[in-house]
Amino acid sequence: MPKEVVQHLADQVDASIEDFFDSYGWGGKERSYTEHRKAIRNLFGFRELTANDNPLFVKWLEEQVQFTHDTDYLKNQAYSLFRTWKVEPPSVGSLKRMIESAIGNFEKNLYKMTYQQLSPKTCSRLDAFLESHSDEGSDDFFEAEIPNEENNGILTFRQYYPLQANSGKGFLAYSTVSVLLLFFTK
Repeated sequence: MPKEVVQHLADQVDASIEDFFDSYGWGGKERSYTEHRKAIRNLFGFRELTANDNPLFVKWLEEQVQFTHDTDYLKNQAYSLFRTWKVEPPSVGSLKRMIESAIGNFEKNLYKMTYQQLSPKTCSRLDAFLESHSDEGSDDFFEAEIPNEENNGILTFRQYYPLQANSGKGFLAYSTVSVLLLFFTK
């Protein structure tokens, strides 16, 4: 923070800059910031996030990620929700992990549900498509091949699905398969 800003704040409360930094207890038994956060929460009628709030927040996130995966939007909406609940939000890192986890879970469930609804005929067509394109152009699609002696190292759709579902790249995998399904389910 620029020294001028700190000086301006110090002037407003008739304090010296040293009062803000030198005597402020950041750790150990003197955690001034913890007491100040508590005082601010009490002043505005907020409370800390509790273990009972987490399932409610996870449920809310699960509903939201069905419509968007825009993490900035979800973060802003989460902050609005916490204000409505009058709850101090989790740390930035915790909130980010919660949002990413909700998106990942949604994608895995959607991908799994789609895969389970495919007919054997569609899976066979996808396998044939993947096999027919394994020798062409770029091998980027096949970088993470699962060794399979029966298929001479060619990745089949039935192998590709679990690989992608667990890779953390679910949306890309789902998009790829969605395009393929448009061609093979007719």
